[in-house]
Amino acid sequence: DYPRRLAKTLRPTRHGVAFWISDRPLGARGCAVALRRRDEKGLLGGMMEIPSTEWRAKAWTAAEAKRSAPIKAKWRTHPARVRHVFTHFALELDLLIAESPGRAEDFVWAPLDRLDEFALPSVMRKVVRAALGGGNER
Repeated sequence: DYPRRLAKTLRPTRHGVAFWISDRPLGARGCAVALRRRDEKGLLGGMMEIPSTEWRAKAWTAAEAKRSAPIKAKWRTHPARVRHVFTHFALELDLLIAESPGRAEDFVWAPLDRLDEFALPSVMRKVVRAALGGGNER
């Protein structure tokens, strides 16, 4: 008799919001997006990211997310939702977008045509594709 496969354990889902901050409207020539370096400790330590909220078990409301935004801006809800699966949990990121009135010094400003030069983890590359393409990313 062959060993039977064990039932897959369900991964908990965490929720977050990514903040797509560009220095001018998307599609404008020379557009750059704000990145920041993640803390050295923890998941994806030291890598660059699209600024985001903490990842938690409860989904973020729009009001909560806007209060946690890294800058004050006119935030718009983007229709995309990014889903990424890590070893021990699944992550769902909603996306808010805004233009920054100026290039805030808290960020690294990455030209869209050079984003591949930055150490973005795959989950953040999904965020980029979703922001630029408009669709959900899995």
